Amino acid sequence: MASQTDDFNKIKLYIESEQGNQPLLLSWDTALPLRALIAEVCSQWSIKNPESFALKTSSSTQEFYLTDEARRELKSGQLLHMTASPKKMAEEVKQLLNTQTEEAKEECFELLQLLSKDPLFVTSFLSTDGIHFLMEAIQKEIMNYNPEAHPMKTIDGLLESFQDIMEQSMVSWTIIQPEYIINLCEFLNKQKEPQLQTKVLTLLENAIFNSEKLYLPIFESLSTETLTSLTSDKSPSVQLATLSFINAMLGKGNTMEYLQLLKKQRILQGIGSHVIGRHPQVKPEVAHQLYVCQNLSLGVLEKRATSRFIDHYDTSYKHLVYLVNSLHIQTPDTANKNIEDEFVKLGFLNEDPTEDFNDVPPGLLALDCMVYFAQSQPENFTRQVLRKLEFQCPFGHTSIFLTKMMYSLLKVGEPVSDISTDYIPMFFSNQNFFEEFFCINIQLLFKTWREMRATPIDFEKVMSVVQKQIDMVMRDPEVSSLDSYRRKIMQLNYSQILKQLDIEKEHQDANIFKAKPVMELRDRLQPQILDLIKRQRLNQLVKGESFSDPKRKKTIFCRLTQNHKFLHYGEVEGNKVPSIEELEKKIQVNQMKELLLGKDIVFKSKNKTESHALGIVFSGGEDKRLELLATDERKFCVWIDGIRILLGQQPDSDLAISDMETLLNMDMKIHLLAIENIPIPDYPPVIPPNPPNLDFCTTPDL
Repeated sequence: MASQTDDFNKIKLYIESEQGNQPLLLSWDTALPLRALIAEVCSQWSIKNPESFALKTSSSTQEFYLTDEARRELKSGQLLHMTASPKKMAEEVKQLLNTQTEEAKEECFELLQLLSKDPLFVTSFLSTDGIHFLMEAIQKEIMNYNPEAHPMKTIDGLLESFQDIMEQSMVSWTIIQPEYIINLCEFLNKQKEPQLQTKVLTLLENAIFNSEKLYLPIFESLSTETLTSLTSDKSPSVQLATLSFINAMLGKGNTMEYLQLLKKQRILQGIGSHVIGRHPQVKPEVAHQLYVCQNLSLGVLEKRATSRFIDHYDTSYKHLVYLVNSLHIQTPDTANKNIEDEFVKLGFLNEDPTEDFNDVPPGLLALDCMVYFAQSQPENFTRQVLRKLEFQCPFGHTSIFLTKMMYSLLKVGEPVSDISTDYIPMFFSNQNFFEEFFCINIQLLFKTWREMRATPIDFEKVMSVVQKQIDMVMRDPEVSSLDSYRRKIMQLNYSQILKQLDIEKEHQDANIFKAKPVMELRDRLQPQILDLIKRQRLNQLVKGESFSDPKRKKTIFCRLTQNHKFLHYGEVEGNKVPSIEELEKKIQVNQMKELLLGKDIVFKSKNKTESHALGIVFSGGEDKRLELLATDERKFCVWIDGIRILLGQQPDSDLAISDMETLLNMDMKIHLLAIENIPIPDYPPVIPPNPPNLDFCTTPDL
């Protein structure tokens, strides 16, 4: 058994040497340690100091040092390379970093780029304090960098190698001193090369995520002019790296402080113009960063949205008084009125309006939006509030509810998703987006309230319509700014929303009707509906109807007997409805042979066919036929259906098909009312088998 296991572990390996030795084909037992293989190879090549050598495996893109853990994954016939050990290479790179000659530098940078992704090399490099030597080399290159005299690939390679080493997570970012980061920021402030800008931004982003102490040096050292320039850069890689950096600053630092800086420099609007404006169909990775930026920026509203009034002496209460005073500016006759009465005029539900803001969210965020509306559009505010008193539209209550609706639609306060790309382009068109969004939507709400002729009892219905309006226009890909949003949503009236709701309802019903259980229900109901249509058609024939006879230019009246055995007909004058007895001619139903339609009937007097012509072929000694001309489409369809039923056929006119569809859908909706808003599975649930002890009552042993 032992020999079989040994044979199973043995593989054939092909080994090459960087020193030019003759390649070896060895049989090796993978159960043995890796050092044993290296010692065997060194012995056959007469190489001393086997501890200074190691083996590498080749991947599709790079060579990696072979580890003891990975040796068991080797396969027979695999190619290995004998090379200097990670420790020896780390010492060599460290020495080259201290040299001043350009040739040595280039050799060092090439080695670093090859080895910086290898975990074994990184471990050895860090153990010799090589990271500090690398950082010093980067600092020197940054301080002495001259695009005309120095090749860009030198510093680019150093930055990439440093990033690769740090991403191995074998050393903490806390070892990086603020001075190093400050120099990088100053270098970025002066840099115009997209490739280097991308590398530095990526490094700074990782520094922010992994070390809290580096946030402030970056915040103070990287100029806003640089950020403005980077967001307007034409390079997609620079734009993506800039967005990622901004999101890191928003997510890991003082979000409110940094957001105020972005707003002051209009950087968010620059993103809208240069990132979204240039590329309406942005790539998924860019769309995700735009979503993150939007989510973090709106997230600062969460604090106010979850805040309530403390007492009547805090700043927020003064904002309430300001709203009342804003109305007094335009209506001085109310200046001496009790302020509580004015709060009622503003449309708050409680005598103490502070209680209206107890619901969180939106909390005091709703008050902030109301005050912003009064300050930014004072004439609009006064006109809308006073005018809505005529329509009984409570400004305070609707504003609070609207703010809560917007808070939900914009997903404020939700955790950042790792994969979402759901950003709103118009968010980046205004630095006070949420407040401006409120100003537009509150005017929309007033407009919709008036169109619906609503009263306070219709409040929830109005708000549902407004939510539908906002959601429809907000998700419109053509809406890229608040201005285009305002134009489009003010054109969307209540009647259009009703049409849209009807379309969506029809689409929803159509999807429900495609479900397999519903299709089975349809098949069960169809015979009943068909029977109903047949009875209705025969009842119409019993009632009787008048037809034209173009041959004799007479009016013919036809009607079926109650027992459905005879069809009576005869000439009548005017619009008279004769009784059965007054109609002198009749046809036995069992003598009817065939129904003829328009193309089979040619009226000789006109020598042409009629689309509403029908004929009944019947026997009575010799074949005869009764030819009639219906005056309209409905009469024509009803009678050809009725005659087909008498002939033992199925009704198949356009009207019969339409009636079948209408009645079936109506009947199915009635049957499905009990399970409204419950998802219908495509297949019935699997019924589990009976338990083995189901017959325990009748089994004596149990």
